[in-house]
Amino acid sequence: MDNIVDSTLEEKCEYLMNVVVESRKQFGKMCVDYGQKTSLLENKMLKLQLTNISNCRIKAKKTPAINTDDMKKELDEFENEILSTQKFEAMRRRVADLQRVVLQLKNDTIGQTFRKQITTDALLAEAKRDHNK
Repeated sequence: MDNIVDSTLEEKCEYLMNVVVESRKQFGKMCVDYGQKTSLLENKMLKLQLTNISNCRIKAKKTPAINTDDMKKELDEFENEILSTQKFEAMRRRVADLQRVVLQLKNDTIGQTFRKQITTDALLAEAKRDHNK
């Protein structure tokens, strides 16, 4: 310790750093020892709990009498209700889609002109109608 008083500032710092390193080493060792001891204790406690549980006599519980037929019937009714709802929704969607297609076909003027008969008689009849208007 007398050496520390007479030494330079760098030597003092180096000495203190060595003290810190050594104390960290000791602290690390203590932490490792603590971790090992706690895991050993936890294992002992688990083994004790397992032995206690295995030594206990477990009584068989009585299962309550449940009428499964009624439950099955209710489930079947619920399933049928869901299926009918799904069928109704699918039908409603198809009707809405069909209505949209019909509207598109009604508004399709180009398609209507293509569907008309292109014969000379039809062209003459259309020309007469247009002329009479």
